[in-house]
Amino acid sequence: MITFKKSLVDYAIEVLKERKKIEPMPFKDLWEGVNVKVENDVSPEDKPLVRKELDTLIGRFYTNLSLDGRTINMLNNRWELRENLKYDDIHVDINDAYSDDDYDDDEESEEEEESEDEDEEEKEGEEFDEKSHENEVDPDELIKG
Repeated sequence: MITFKKSLVDYAIEVLKERKKIEPMPFKDLWEGVNVKVENDVSPEDKPLVRKELDTLIGRFYTNLSLDGRTINMLNNRWELRENLKYDDIHVDINDAYSDDDYDDDEESEEEEESEDEDEEEKEGEEFDEKSHENEVDPDELIKG
């Protein structure tokens, strides 16, 4: 296992800070920038193994990047430094995220599902009643016979 001088997220922060144009960076480009920085930072004997090692760490890197408070995942998996954004750029009003219409739609679909379930239960019950009467024997015939 190769030991890095910094965390992969720290390398990502460097990549985001060194950009010429400040706009959200696609994850693929950010990951490539991290790879280049790590390759430049490791000892010469570790260089051939760096890419293979990094390929095994991409999932953990993505998780750590998501949890790190210095970065923001913008739309379409594009990343930006929090320090470059204004509050209005990243703030989502909870009322905009959830509306009463969404709640009403969920409620209606639940009612439809319950109604369908009840209809199926009634049909099954009717079939059971019909089948139970098919083989019914008159008790008087049993006594006489």
